Amino acid sequence: MHILLTFDVELSPDFHWRHPDRLRDNVQRSYYGGGAGRWGLEDQLKLLSNYGLKAVFFVEALSACVTGPEQLLDVCALIRRYNQDIQLHTHPEWLELRAGNQEKPSRLMADLSEAQQSDAIAVGLSNLAAAGCKNIIAHRAGGFGANFDTLR
Repeated sequence: MHILLTFDVELSPDFHWRHPDRLRDNVQRSYYGGGAGRWGLEDQLKLLSNYGLKAVFFVEALSACVTGPEQLLDVCALIRRYNQDIQLHTHPEWLELRAGNQEKPSRLMADLSEAQQSDAIAVGLSNLAAAGCKNIIAHRAGGFGANFDTLR
């Protein structure tokens, strides 16, 4: 039997939409285990390392279009420090937030045309490349919101 361990690593677009001025809180809650600082990303990485396990970390990369590249750079560096695999994860609502949409974003990849999905994936790949990530061969659509256009 083969078991593939995967983790989603992402900032909350909903939290950002409600509290755009609280990026630090979003980062702490999403990446580092909240106020208690336990069971965050580094805790998971240490646990995997302690048992000699490898995993795939699907890192959401479109948030960097809104929050800036620093958090993406930091989180990717942390994952690479533990020699784990990084792959692409996308929540296209970040592109709506970047565009200044005032309505609550709720779009999934499946809500986009094939061309828009292709563009979102290209932006995500570019952001990961700028964060030093190489050999990206897998993609996970946020909210399990893929369709056949996503697969193409």
